[in-house]
Amino acid sequence: MIFTPKTLIRLLPIIFFCSYTYGQVSEKKDKELDSLHQLVRQADTQEKIDILLELSFYYSKIDTENLDSIRYYANQALVLSKKYENTEEKKVEAIISLCYAEIYAGDFEKALPYAQEALSLAEQLDHGASLQSSNKAMGRLLIDQGNYTEGLYHYNKAYEIAKKYKVDNSTIIDLAIDLSTEYLLLEYTEEASNLLIDATKLLDDPSVSLESKGIFYTNLAVIHQDNNNYEEAVEYYNLSIDYYKQDGNLAFQLAPMLNIANAYMHIQEYTKAINVYKQMLELASEVDDRSNGPAYYGIGICYLELEAYDKAEKYLLKSQQYHKATHYTYREAGSFEILGRVDLKQNKMQNAKMHFKKASELFYESILFNKKNNIRKDEISNAYLSLSKIDSIYKNPERSLQNYKQHIIYKDSVNDEKKIKIAERLEFAREAEKKNQEIASLENKNKIQQVRAEKQRYLEIGLLIFLVLVILLLGVLFNRYRLKQRALKIIEEKNEENKLLMREIHHRVKNNLQIISSLLGTQIDKNIDNNELKTILQESQNKIKSMAIIHQNLYKGNQFAKVSVTSYVKELIEHIQQSFEKDNTKIQFDLDIDPKQIQIGLAVPLGLILNELITNCYKYAFSDKNALNNTIKIVFNQIDDTSRYSLIIKDNGKGLPQDFDIDNLSSFGMQLVQGLVEQLQGEIQINQQQGTTFTMYIEEPIAV
Repeated sequence: MIFTPKTLIRLLPIIFFCSYTYGQVSEKKDKELDSLHQLVRQADTQEKIDILLELSFYYSKIDTENLDSIRYYANQALVLSKKYENTEEKKVEAIISLCYAEIYAGDFEKALPYAQEALSLAEQLDHGASLQSSNKAMGRLLIDQGNYTEGLYHYNKAYEIAKKYKVDNSTIIDLAIDLSTEYLLLEYTEEASNLLIDATKLLDDPSVSLESKGIFYTNLAVIHQDNNNYEEAVEYYNLSIDYYKQDGNLAFQLAPMLNIANAYMHIQEYTKAINVYKQMLELASEVDDRSNGPAYYGIGICYLELEAYDKAEKYLLKSQQYHKATHYTYREAGSFEILGRVDLKQNKMQNAKMHFKKASELFYESILFNKKNNIRKDEISNAYLSLSKIDSIYKNPERSLQNYKQHIIYKDSVNDEKKIKIAERLEFAREAEKKNQEIASLENKNKIQQVRAEKQRYLEIGLLIFLVLVILLLGVLFNRYRLKQRALKIIEEKNEENKLLMREIHHRVKNNLQIISSLLGTQIDKNIDNNELKTILQESQNKIKSMAIIHQNLYKGNQFAKVSVTSYVKELIEHIQQSFEKDNTKIQFDLDIDPKQIQIGLAVPLGLILNELITNCYKYAFSDKNALNNTIKIVFNQIDDTSRYSLIIKDNGKGLPQDFDIDNLSSFGMQLVQGLVEQLQGEIQINQQQGTTFTMYIEEPIAV
């Protein structure tokens, strides 16, 4: 029988009431009230409206039983606001104050028209503060009537409006506190948590009061305690207490202190719990003694757990006497039950019997009271459970079982109610979404109607001007159309001309390269006996041919800046094969080429690299040049849709010499390869296992 987080929420209204009732702020508020009365006598007429409203809301917040004062000042403000222009927002505030007066009076039928009128007027004004406060008033009214779905919808709307219209942060925080408290009362813990987390970032604003910060962190702590996160709960409770202390508000500290002690009990930190309970007793003596009963009861249980039986008995007797005086029969019965357990621990069987008997009588009385008034089914369930335990102690198994069955019946009833709350929660979410959709639809319809009216108004004024402009516009458009068509024709002709020129350029470049290659070929065949020079000229001829193939592909195709990698590589290989296979060198090629088109800036160095490495394979890679399994594998692929490519040239020949070092070469051909790779911002890797593998990662240059 330990206080739960729900108990705290039920206690919050009492604690708040105590704060105002017990007059920590009474002297300060009296001075403030006198000042307002003096100002209202001296104020000009429009300024007077503000002070009258402030007086009305003062009584609405501080003295909710003084309904006549709330109504009087609100009506005075309403009368004045109707006399002057640009005071519609003040009129909304006055109507809202009258609405709250009727809510406090419990006359919901009279309050409803005020709430509806304020909401309607605020929507016409489209004023953020008015929309926020009128939706809040409507939400308060509906919740007090028991219509939680509609009420929470309006409270949520008030919160969202306050954020949308950037109402001051203190108002947004107070809305978050009110709405999260309603959520916690309905055990909508997740919604309360999300709301407070969303509003936390506004707490640093100096306009947010210390009291609001304290209540904010109290609610946040309740959520953590509800989720059994006791250490986090204690941290937030202490934070809220710090704010209440800074505000000089003693009474507000009692609720978080009670729940800190409760959290310590849950984690079996009984000594810490006792210290907090005793601090509560000291504080309650200054502001209110309503927290004494729970504190006495909690201390008694803690001392029982610590086996300090004399102290446990002392505080449990105080708890029993306090709850008897306050007519809280269920808690008085609980005090007697715990006293009986204390007696059992000390083998005081006669005292235990007496205390358990008294506990049983009071539990039955509590059960009858709760059944009659249809309240606190959880207390009925727990009472039957306690009775079952008492009967079990005194060897009355039949009655123990009977009481335990009743406990289960009421426990199931409580669980069913929780299930209903969950269903209501889902229904609330569905209804809220439905409402949002309906409002969005209505807003769209209103906007459409406004647009139609606006169009109709301007249509009549602008029709004549429109007809004249149409004639002029048609003439201008026709003229522009002719100019555009003429320009397009010129552009198309220029494009065709440019294509012919580009094709001719590539054709001539290819022919020139072919002529140079042929001249070199003629010199190689007829005039040179030096084999080394002949080889150099032949390799130069192949390099020139590799570039000529590129230009041949360009003038054959429709694009003049890109070539097809597949056809280019195949033609290059065919040319190299023709150069070497006359020496009876037979090599098979295994190609895995990405069928893409590449920029000429990549194609030229790529062809030179391929020419050099394939030529080296023909010259040096294979010991038996007539073997049928001599193979060169070429792989060229784009890397993940980027501008980088991988080029792999692998042979199954005898491999490179042992002293081969790519960074220290005298060979012009390999120096050329390394230079071209670096030019393409790439890197080259060599693997000499099972032949030689050149792996290069190269970057396609950006086309200019």
